Amino acid sequence: MRSLVVRSAIGFFGLLVALPTLSSCTQEPANRVVLYCSVDDVFSKPIIAQLEKETGLDIEPLFDVESAKAAGLANRLRGEHNRPRADVFWASTVLQSQLLAKENILASYVSPSAADIPKGFKDPEGRWTAMGVRARVLISSKPSNEKSLAFVPKDLKGRFAIANPQFGTTSDWAAAYGARWGTKRTETFFGDLKKAGVRILPGNADVASAVADGNLLY
Repeated sequence: MRSLVVRSAIGFFGLLVALPTLSSCTQEPANRVVLYCSVDDVFSKPIIAQLEKETGLDIEPLFDVESAKAAGLANRLRGEHNRPRADVFWASTVLQSQLLAKENILASYVSPSAADIPKGFKDPEGRWTAMGVRARVLISSKPSNEKSLAFVPKDLKGRFAIANPQFGTTSDWAAAYGARWGTKRTETFFGDLKKAGVRILPGNADVASAVADGNLLY
C-alpha cells in the first residue's frame, strides 16, 4: 500500500507524518501499510496491534535503534526519497519531522480526525500533525532541590549525564533552547556541561537506568 497516510491512525501518540508515493514494480496487498516508527516499541506495538484489529490493516512496522531513533529513520527516508518504501512515519521528535518537511520529503494530508488539534501543533501545509506531548525531566538518585533543567552540576564530573543531543528528543531539547535563548547562549550552556564532565549516553533510557541504579546522580 502506498497511500499518503493511514486515515485510521489518529490514535497514535507522537508525531505522524505522511510520505509521498511512487509506483512500485511489485504488487502489495491493498491493506498493507509500511510504518517507520521511532516511538519505543513497548509503547507503540500495543497501539499498532489494536489498530490492525480495528481496521483490518496489515501494518509492517520498522523500528530503529535507541541511539539513533528518529534521526536514523529520517536519514533512511532521505535515502529512499526517489523510491519511498514507507507510507507513514510515526516520529517521536519534532525536529526531524520539520526538517523532512522543509526538504520536501513529506506529502500533505489533512485528517478530519485531527480537526480539533490546535493549529500550533500542526504543519500549515498538512505535512505533519502532533498527537501527543512529552516532558523533559530532571531525575536524581538522591533527594534534590534542583528544579531547573538548565543547570550545570558542580564537582560531579562523570556523575551526571544526558542522552546524545544529536539524536532523538534530546535534539528537540537543544533546539528548543536555541529557539528560546539564541545560538550563543545555547552553545555556552552545552559547552559548560562538557567542561563540567557530563557523560553522553546513547539514549534517555540509558540515562534513566544509570540514575536508578545509583551509577549517576543526575
